Amino acid sequence: MLIIIGGPMFSGKTTWLINYLNKLPVGSVLMAKPNIDTRYSESECVSHNGEKVAAINLDITHPVFPKFDNKTNTLLIDELNFFEPIALIKEINKHLKEG
Repeated sequence: MLIIIGGPMFSGKTTWLINYLNKLPVGSVLMAKPNIDTRYSESECVSHNGEKVAAINLDITHPVFPKFDNKTNTLLIDELNFFEPIALIKEINKHLKEG
């Protein structure tokens, strides 16, 4: 399944992702962000209201999603707008097909 949360700046997209992550079983989800987004943290996804969760960094021109283990079944990606669109779409499609 693919879910995309869109909206303008300060509309609550990252907060939504963090809240969604917190509703899922521990260990079943990975949070990712573009490696150039270092505004608040290099290793965390941080909302404008200060909420934060650990996140893996993805290269914006050649994103490679991590392999899921038996427990992990969800990948949340913040700030899609920073990624090279074709590369990101190819990687998303690859993982949706593997799903």
